[in-house]
Amino acid sequence: MKIAYHNKDILFKVLGHRNPNVMMHQVGGEEEIVGILSSEMPLVEAKQRRADTVYLTKKGNIILIEFESAFRRSTLKKYLDYISYLMDWYPKKDITMFVVHTGNKKRGKKINKIRNVILEFTEFYLSDIDATKAYEDAKKAIQSGVDLNEYEEFNLIVLPLVDYNNRVENLEKGLKLLEQMKNETQRNRIVAGMVTAADKFLNKKQMIEIRRILKMTKLEKIMYEDYWIDERARLEQKNQRAEQERQAAEQELKNSKIQNKKLLDFMRESGVSEDLIEEAKKKILN
Repeated sequence: MKIAYHNKDILFKVLGHRNPNVMMHQVGGEEEIVGILSSEMPLVEAKQRRADTVYLTKKGNIILIEFESAFRRSTLKKYLDYISYLMDWYPKKDITMFVVHTGNKKRGKKINKIRNVILEFTEFYLSDIDATKAYEDAKKAIQSGVDLNEYEEFNLIVLPLVDYNNRVENLEKGLKLLEQMKNETQRNRIVAGMVTAADKFLNKKQMIEIRRILKMTKLEKIMYEDYWIDERARLEQKNQRAEQERQAAEQELKNSKIQNKKLLDFMRESGVSEDLIEEAKKKILN
């Protein structure tokens, strides 16, 4: 399997796009997600940034989720840029932000101040997931011959990242457990995700051992199949469609502004009083 350098980013974006409400539940959010919005953020300075995940909730609010393996105070500037853009693009919607820490860092003092600006967001650490419970829940379902639900699948995929001191052992346990799974499609998807998650912390010797385990469990072929590349391609297609819709909406807004300006100019040229022009402006803005 070809694993991209930024594999954890890709993994969590795919998980977040496949099961948005699972991601919301995991990070501590309470609103129901009904859509995934474009995360492309073009700026006036002729450069472009992309947030990790932007959701639309059932209540009509905006959720921004960022995944960070190494969090720095300077990262807050990036968050401020994202939120500023979202406030401009969705001026009447509330924006809530979550930060998912995917690295080795355990819960510590919250860093949310840059200069004199305080940025409020909710933090979630992978270490918050109970590795033992995640494994036992998956084991119970698999041994009962039923598919894992979306929460069990999520937790099993990220199991190698949860417990820093037992990452290799958790990966081995998870792979051996998956050999018993009857649903081949779900099994292959989880194996691909687990190996993608594990790639950053496995050394050469450990990877050889994992390959040996995969061969013993008849799962070796998963290492060479591009499940997550296919998922990423589908994710990119979704982003492209969302971006096209955003650009169309932006163009429609521009056209509307042009027409409104022409209308106001026509009113001035026709000798309409300023009071009526101001009243027309208010109606246009509303």
